This record gives sequence, C-alpha cells and structure tokens, in this order.
Amino acid sequence: ASLSLSEASLSSVCENKHGLDACSLGSKYGDPENPVCGRLTLTGELVVIDEDSPEYNFASKSLFERHTTMEKWPSDHNWVIFKIDIQDIWLIDYFGGA
Repeated sequence: ASLSLSEASLSSVCENKHGLDACSLGSKYGDPENPVCGRLTLTGELVVIDEDSPEYNFASKSLFERHTTMEKWPSDHNWVIFKIDIQDIWLIDYFGGA
C-alpha cells in the first residue's frame, strides 16, 4: 500500500507521525500537495515475477541499484518482486483540495 503524505499524516493511519511533521496539514509548512498538480492512479493486480525470467533479472537489478542496502539483506527474508498488471488508468490533469 502507498499513502500520500497528507494521508500518512492522519492519526488514524500513522499513529507515530513525529517524523512527518513537515508533511502534516496543520503544520506551519501547509499542505504538501499544494500547489495543485496532476494525479495519476494506476489500478490492477500485483503479479509475482518468475525468478527464472529475464524480467526478474531486470527488476531485481533495478531494485538493487535504487535500494542498495536491500542486496545485503538476509536470504531468508523471503521477499518477492511483483509487477502490476495495470487494468485501469485514471488521470486528473489539475488536482487539489481533496
């Protein structure tokens, strides 16, 4: 799951939000989603990528390039790499105030 910064600032979602003070709606910094901008929502199904596929090799290489510490995580962590099978795309070109 992924939350916008303003959603993460809600106490019902993130009880310990001390690290998010700059992202809270009531802070001196204002709304982190202002000024208004586009919003893209992709929905679909998460699909596990087959470890023997070229797609998995590309995805894991890309993941470890971006998140270098993950490559050193214990092998018994049992995490998997997913992709999203996109079923719907929703785009608002001028979004704000929600």
